[in-house]
Amino acid sequence: MNQHRPAGPPRPGRLTPVAQGRTAAGTAGPAGGSRSWVGLVGVLGAQAAALTANRALLIVVPWLAMTDRGNPAHAGLVGVCHTLPYVVTQVLGGPLIDRCGPRTVAGFGDLISAAAITVLAVSGPPPLWLLAITMACVGAVDGPAATAKTVWLPAVTAAAGRPVEFGSGHATAVERTATTLGPIGAGLLLAGIGPRVLWLVAGLFTVAAVISATNRGRRLRHETGHSSGYLRQLRDGSAFLHRERSLRALVLMYLVTNGLDQLFLTILLPAWAQRHGHGPALTGLAAGIFGGGAVVTALLTASIGHRLPPRPLYLITSPLGGVSRLLVVAAGADPAIVLAVFAVAGLGSGTTNVILDAAQIRLIPEHLQGRVRALINAWAWLGIPLGSLTGAIAGTLLTAALPATLWTCAGAYLIAVLYPGWHVRWPTPAHTGQAATTAAPRQRPDPVPNMVTAQAAGSDPA
Repeated sequence: MNQHRPAGPPRPGRLTPVAQGRTAAGTAGPAGGSRSWVGLVGVLGAQAAALTANRALLIVVPWLAMTDRGNPAHAGLVGVCHTLPYVVTQVLGGPLIDRCGPRTVAGFGDLISAAAITVLAVSGPPPLWLLAITMACVGAVDGPAATAKTVWLPAVTAAAGRPVEFGSGHATAVERTATTLGPIGAGLLLAGIGPRVLWLVAGLFTVAAVISATNRGRRLRHETGHSSGYLRQLRDGSAFLHRERSLRALVLMYLVTNGLDQLFLTILLPAWAQRHGHGPALTGLAAGIFGGGAVVTALLTASIGHRLPPRPLYLITSPLGGVSRLLVVAAGADPAIVLAVFAVAGLGSGTTNVILDAAQIRLIPEHLQGRVRALINAWAWLGIPLGSLTGAIAGTLLTAALPATLWTCAGAYLIAVLYPGWHVRWPTPAHTGQAATTAAPRQRPDPVPNMVTAQAAGSDPA
């Protein structure tokens, strides 16, 4: 692992949000000393509304699909219609965020989602074809809209005079809370009012769109215009991701762990619970406890994470957050022990997510945030269907030798999460902006640092 070398002072017009001003303690702040929390509160509010709506759809849509003709395969078909456009637009939509700005992309994306769900709500019990088209539309616009909010977050966090860990920690807490409460609320409302719950989902998307549209948080400096074409910008983002070894290590980790998580949560954990005479309530409770623990440490890391060394913290929390769950189930522990380990794993997961988000923010130039973050998200999401596909093809074989499968998955998970620990440059607040501003040509308004042919692993400037 090469040590980080300073790349020289940031150049005018290419400052990252967290490099625009610092207090004596190294905390990021806006230039001039003025602080505003309005933008940060707005972005977090938009994330909360949109994420809750999306998590509610995870319960509502399969229920609507299966009530059409009672075929569970319909739920899988609609799920594919939602996920595939999400991944594709993540890949293709990054330059749109960098061109138009995250506020525009987030606002219009959530507004289109609200309109699509409203059409579904007014149609009565929707036919399968309408459900599939609607979810494809939501997936297509939600991918760029979700990424836009994450790209916007560092700028409004800096405007509030806080380090990037503060914004990332609160965003992680919002995501975990929405993931826990959204499905629970959707299930209760479905039981009470049926398909009319779609009106509430549409309302949440509308709230997210209004918040983004009226949020006057700091605009990113690179939103003012571009001279290069859309495809060139797309290639630039892809080339930067390919060239930067640290980001490649994170992508590989996301791909493997998301696939293993999907296999574990949808196939292996339910199979273990069923084999040991436990109902679905145990798996649901374990997931809820895990999410609650993640919220706690995400908020704690938001406050003190910038004072802690990121590499040692990551090497401790990442195995704790992922591997421990597999190990306790593989060992055939009692339910009480399983729940306790899931609670501790949630504590590790909350911190890990904040560290990883902060690392990405500091490693990617501001003018490439939309393109590169979108590509990273697309690769990460690709692991989810791969995990499901593995379960669908070899589920019977994997569950027949369940303990061996769980031990194998735990080993693979451990290797995957340890790999970035030694292959990622972990810039601290004191180094923020250096990697993101390396060798930016002055003569082009939309350059890519060190634009060369993609090199082999380990050749990135470090």
